Amino acid sequence: MDSWLRRHAVFVTALSGALYEVAGDPLRLSSDSAGVRAFILAIREGWEAMDRHAIGSAPLSLCAILERVPLPVAVAYWKRLLASPRGEYYFARHARRAATEMSALVGDVLVLLCDDAVPRLRRLYASIDRVAATARQPDRQARPRP
Repeated sequence: MDSWLRRHAVFVTALSGALYEVAGDPLRLSSDSAGVRAFILAIREGWEAMDRHAIGSAPLSLCAILERVPLPVAVAYWKRLLASPRGEYYFARHARRAATEMSALVGDVLVLLCDDAVPRLRRLYASIDRVAATARQPDRQARPRP
């Protein structure tokens, strides 16, 4: 279970970073083959780093669609999933409300990976940092003025 949670942290943060790059819109991400490809490659990169640290694998079904099938097949699968209502319910709805949580997970993942070279993952993590920084800023219009 511990290994799965670590793998899941890489999965959910990479996907959330890709969603943040398109304003949290799964339909928009589904129409961006390069964006879908980027998050799949980032997950593969993060999981390869975990392999180097002997962290157990993710469930077979997720490994199959993210690692074992050819990249074009994985991209087609994720584009279809993100374009469906499940893209909103499974991923986007949570990602839009969890920028601060995703930012905390990013810190945990990077510690876990011991500064391994994960440039694709770090690029998506920069998107999480931008969204989380905005989420932490107080809404000045919502506060009554003294």
